[in-house]
Amino acid sequence: MATKNSTPVFGTWIAGNSINGTVELILGFGLTSPLEELAEDWVIIESSNVRMKMEHVSNSGTGDTETLILEKN
Repeated sequence: MATKNSTPVFGTWIAGNSINGTVELILGFGLTSPLEELAEDWVIIESSNVRMKMEHVSNSGTGDTETLILEKN
């Protein structure tokens, strides 16, 4: 569940190993803007009990990298 403007938005997630052996998290929140931007294959690069840092490399061929950090309150 994510929250947008105090409204809960329910989605899905799948975690697993990618083809190259990295651990990935795939998020899905439908077409709810801006949460649809999270529907990528995020490679987990740091993980602890309270924080997870992930990266996604753009498929557009530019090599741009996006970073997503989730922290537990």
